[in-house]
Amino acid sequence: MLLPLGAVAHASPPSSTALSAYHQALAAYRAQVHAIEVAFRAAVAAAQVAYEAALSKSTTAAQRSDASQALASAIIAAAAARTAALQALGSPPLRPSVRAA
Repeated sequence: MLLPLGAVAHASPPSSTALSAYHQALAAYRAQVHAIEVAFRAAVAAAQVAYEAALSKSTTAAQRSDASQALASAIIAAAAARTAALQALGSPPLRPSVRAA
């Protein structure tokens, strides 16, 4: 079905001010996500270092098991902290929509 020529609304792109604000908000959002990921990786790396230190000092199977459980618990805690931080951050900013002229 074809529409008459006058029935189609012309759309104009979002204003440059709106796009600029969007790009700034998106850059800030991405920086926060990056910081959350860096903190997660640092927590996991610290847990691995602690695990290796505990493992090097362990002499029994129980001590090795305790070290392994501590590593798993630390990774789970780091993942939970990352998830909570990402949920608190919320959704990324929305790109300005096209305006009808």
